[in-house]
Amino acid sequence: TPLYSSAASDVYKRQVRSERNFATALLDTAATLVVVLDHEGRLIRFNGACERLTGYSFHKIQGRSSLLLVAPEDRETMQTLLAKLIAGDRTAGNYELDWLSQDGDRIPIACSSALLIDERDDQRYLISIGIDITDRRESAALRQAKETAEAALTELRQMQGHLIQSEKMASLGQLVAGIAHEINNPNNFI
Repeated sequence: TPLYSSAASDVYKRQVRSERNFATALLDTAATLVVVLDHEGRLIRFNGACERLTGYSFHKIQGRSSLLLVAPEDRETMQTLLAKLIAGDRTAGNYELDWLSQDGDRIPIACSSALLIDERDDQRYLISIGIDITDRRESAALRQAKETAEAALTELRQMQGHLIQSEKMASLGQLVAGIAHEINNPNNFI
């Protein structure tokens, strides 16, 4: 039986290695951002899409705090979300925050996170998937700017209408004043 046990173990190890390689290839070719954090918020996995977007190589940031990627004003929010998820709160799973690229550029990200617990329930991981929402934010900003410009144009047209009406009234007032002056001073008419 030791030979059988060794052979079964080898088969099992090959299967596990094959599944791990498949999962790694899948994560690295996905266009979606995939990040795995340990229970302290350290980077355990960071796929190719994340590398391309941020400019960071996973091997250079592996084991470092995930806050390295998060804009300073969003770090407290990230820590709170991480604490809630690690505590088992499933309501904290969807959020938006800004990442920082290696060059310091801000990248708005929409994320969804889930807690993964190992079979012994003693190691917890947070897996987050996300998408770059730069285009969505820019189009929202453009829509807002368009609405603001249209409101300003409407107000300007109203003010122009009031100004034209005021000028008409001023001209009419001058004409009436001239006629009244002529009526009161008939000598100038002759």
